[in-house]
Amino acid sequence: MFSSADNLYAFALITEVVISQSKGDMTQNITNEYFGDLLKLKAIVQVKNSIADIDNATQQNAAMVKNSISSSTSLKEQARSLKQLMSFFKINK
Repeated sequence: MFSSADNLYAFALITEVVISQSKGDMTQNITNEYFGDLLKLKAIVQVKNSIADIDNATQQNAAMVKNSISSSTSLKEQARSLKQLMSFFKINK
């Protein structure tokens, strides 16, 4: 049969395989976590960029509304002035 030296050698060999397999699994787990974190970071950056785009669009919309209000106020004043000028003319029916 096997001597105790053979048993010890077999035990050492099995232990080495188990440890190297565990190291491999650990390395794979760390690699998976790393790439998972990279994907999460990429998603966070995309969300940040989307929010920045929405903020920019909101600011542009606010500027357009302000411009539209200014234009309509000016148009209202011009219409009032034109009405006063036209009141000079009398139309008989």
